[in-house]
Amino acid sequence: MMIFLFLAAIKSERKNMKAIIFDFDGTLADSLLLGLEGVNQLAPRFKYQPITDTDYIRQKGMRKIVKEDLRLKWYQLPLYIHALKKVLIPKIDELELYEGLPEVVRTLSGKTHLFILTSNIRKAVDHVVEKYELDYFERIFAGIPAFRKHRVLKKLLSRYDLGADQVVYIGDEVRDVEACRKVGIPVIGVSWGLNDRNALSAANADYVVDTPEELLKLIQSKIS
Repeated sequence: MMIFLFLAAIKSERKNMKAIIFDFDGTLADSLLLGLEGVNQLAPRFKYQPITDTDYIRQKGMRKIVKEDLRLKWYQLPLYIHALKKVLIPKIDELELYEGLPEVVRTLSGKTHLFILTSNIRKAVDHVVEKYELDYFERIFAGIPAFRKHRVLKKLLSRYDLGADQVVYIGDEVRDVEACRKVGIPVIGVSWGLNDRNALSAANADYVVDTPEELLKLIQSKIS
């Protein structure tokens, strides 16, 4: 009897998944080094030391990087982010998706609703979506304030009449996990972006995957 109940619970869980929300930078787009170039370009202006050790920053959350390495106050963030976007806009053409991610998106298209939610500008996301012919996303939420993703997630759930248990978020940062925790959305951490597997696990991501193939297999197990 218990076995049948367990199988029924799994079946119910799979049917409940109605939408997947992708982060962009570090999750779909291989933008870590480009972003770091921009950060280091602004170092003299904002008076902090350039960051050269990518392994070092991959072990830290964005909040700690902003506070301990960039040494920015909260009131400086809007000006800093504006300056960073201005520096990075000319680099849009250099953006590439991680190998295997276009296939993941194409495979999932038509099986569930797909969204992108990102702090990056819409122009950058549109460029990559068009470049890889991935016009499968129902909506792209771009330009989200760095530490306010949870507010947009709540609005997305409300607008599309989705329960938190009917959605999964895929991201590469500790702050993605933190945002999802505030809303109650399950989150899959990908270890190829800004934060590594240890940092994502420590932040209590529901799952952490190391390859696009592993990501696809996990999602398919939830929606098939």
